This record gives sequence, structure tokens and C-alpha cells, in this order.
Amino acid sequence: SALDHSIDTVVLPMKQLVEANGEQLYVNLNYVDFNTTSALHHQDPAEYAEFMLATFQHMQSKYGFVPDAIEIILEPDNSLWDGSKIGLSIVATANLLQANGFAPPDFVGPSTTSMAIAIDYFDDMIGVPGVSGLLTEISYHRYRGTSAANAQKLADRAAEHGLRTAMLEHIGADYHELHEDLTVGNISSWQQFTLAFPSSDNGAHYFIIGNPTGASPTVSYGDRTRYLRQYFKYIRAGAQRIEATRTDGFSPAAFVNADGGYVVVVKADRAGEFTLRGLPPGRYGISYTTESENNVELANVGINFQNEDIAVAIRGSGVITVYSK
Repeated sequence: SALDHSIDTVVLPMKQLVEANGEQLYVNLNYVDFNTTSALHHQDPAEYAEFMLATFQHMQSKYGFVPDAIEIILEPDNSLWDGSKIGLSIVATANLLQANGFAPPDFVGPSTTSMAIAIDYFDDMIGVPGVSGLLTEISYHRYRGTSAANAQKLADRAAEHGLRTAMLEHIGADYHELHEDLTVGNISSWQQFTLAFPSSDNGAHYFIIGNPTGASPTVSYGDRTRYLRQYFKYIRAGAQRIEATRTDGFSPAAFVNADGGYVVVVKADRAGEFTLRGLPPGRYGISYTTESENNVELANVGINFQNEDIAVAIRGSGVITVYSK
């Protein structure tokens, strides 16, 4: 099946790599229904729940694990789904899984194409009895209705209900969008579209596969990936964002990782020097990427006492990361 093929060729190899790094892969099962065929629609909540139960049972039997999350429907505003139907499907699925011995997973939604519409879909979802105790993450895509104001509204809704936020698709997304989603939308999950693909560097995938059917295929970074790496490599699963204040042309996003290490990622609008203050004593690495330089590692710096200043410089617009060693 397509599900098994994806697990065998992508999920399992990634799971092994992540576990070898001492971390756990978070598996999000994303249901897609754009109403393009006459079969395999599960818009009745009870039928949807049965389909998810069958999927969980199959994965548990064959692979020994089940998804950590269910993203109820991809882009419901491109289909016949509405917020109430998403909410009813969440409740029905959680109840049926639990009745069959599975702990309810995280539930993610609504994943609309529009940031603006996501707010309306969420309000309809959360109005369904039982959803408020099951939904984990308010998700959106960045194809329409994009603005810092809408990102803030989604973050406010999430804070009001004790939920996370997530930006889960935008082909062409770059570090400017990621930085806004982190610092305004307060997201906990983020992605462009897919991991790798044999096509042009269009921002749909992090890695470009060259000569895919030949004897010597190649894998290379997409240009946007060079900058995104400055966030992805250092901000690890379980990190908590902390307050950081920007200065002219330099916008920071600061985190404490689960291991206690600090990370400050600074989006630099120009070349220049700035000062960091407030990092705890310790040893820190510095890495940056600009249009002309990629993953440049500067000399380590030491902080010997609380509130000691460290000067950091970048030779062009881009992203620079200061991280605990």
C-alpha cells in the first residue's frame, strides 16, 4: 500500500536516524481528501474513526508503533469538510481508538490553506463538545490570508485554549516566514512541504535529488534550506522559546532546549554587529549563513558571569545562530 511504502522508505529510515541521535521521531498521520474520486471518502465521523482504527491496528501489527498525531484533514477549505465535521471526527476517533486499547493521539487541525480562515475553522471545531480536551495543535498553511496580524490571532486563540500552533505547509516558504511564525505565531511545528524530491529548487523540498534513476544519484541542499538549517539544527524537539528583544536590523528568537542548552537565532536584515546579553555562563558556538557564505563556524566564545555581553557579527543579511556547546 502507499502507506506501507511511505513507512518503509521514509519513516523507518528517519526513525532510525533520529533515535541514533538520542531523540524520538514524531509521526503525524495526515489524512487527504480533495474529493477527486468517487471512493474512499470518510466524511461521516463514525466511518472516519473506523478508518483510523484500521490504520492504527495495521501499523501496530506490522511496525510495532502507531502515529503520535492525527492531522484530521489536509486543507479542508479545498474539500467538503468544515470545522464542525473536523471536530466531530476528532471526538469519534478518540473514542473508538480508546475503546480498542489505543491511547488517544495528539489531534491537529484545521490545516486550512488560509491563515485567516483557520481562525473560523478552529472556532467551529472547538465548539463541538469534547474537542477542547483532545485537540493539541491549531494548524494552518500559508497560501492565503497571510499576515503577522493573523499569526498573532492564531497564537492568541491557542494561548486562550492551552494549545500549540503549527504552520504545516507552504511551498516556497523561507526563513523570513519561519521567523515570523516562531516569534509572532508562536509555532511548535513548521514545514515547507516535503523532505526531498527530484525537481527544481522551488522551495517545496529541503533536499534536491539529482539523477534519481541513475547509478550515482546526488542529494543537495535547496537554497532556502541553507538558512532554515540555522534554526532546525540547533532548536531541538522540546525546546521552549524565551523572551528576546530585537535591535535595529537584527531580530532574535531565543530558546532553551530540553537538555538545558540555550540557542539564539538572529535574523539579520543587513551586515553588522550586535550584542547579546542574558545568556548564562558557558561556552557557545556561533554559526551563520548569508547569500555568499554557507554554515560558517566562527570561533567559540565563553561567558564567564551572568549578564556578560558578547559581540556577534555577520557579513551580510542572513541568519546567525549562537548555541550552547
